[in-house]
Amino acid sequence: MTDDSVMEIIKVVAEKTGIPAPVIHKAWKNQFKVVKDTMQDATKGMPESFKTIYLARLGKFVPRPTMVSQVRGKGVGNE
Repeated sequence: MTDDSVMEIIKVVAEKTGIPAPVIHKAWKNQFKVVKDTMQDATKGMPESFKTIYLARLGKFVPRPTMVSQVRGKGVGNE
């Protein structure tokens, strides 16, 4: 999704809800920051350290131990 399309959606939501666009944008960005921070808190090689993340309207992201172990070692600088 491009920045222009995100801003257009935020503008429409702001008009429909009466909530200022900067407040909606901040809430949208914060939601994904929480996901990023939660994922970064996990310890590589320890599948049990990965937490389930729930996002309203998007659902629950549940880490599966087999997937976590397959991804182990893959990442930035490890290709």
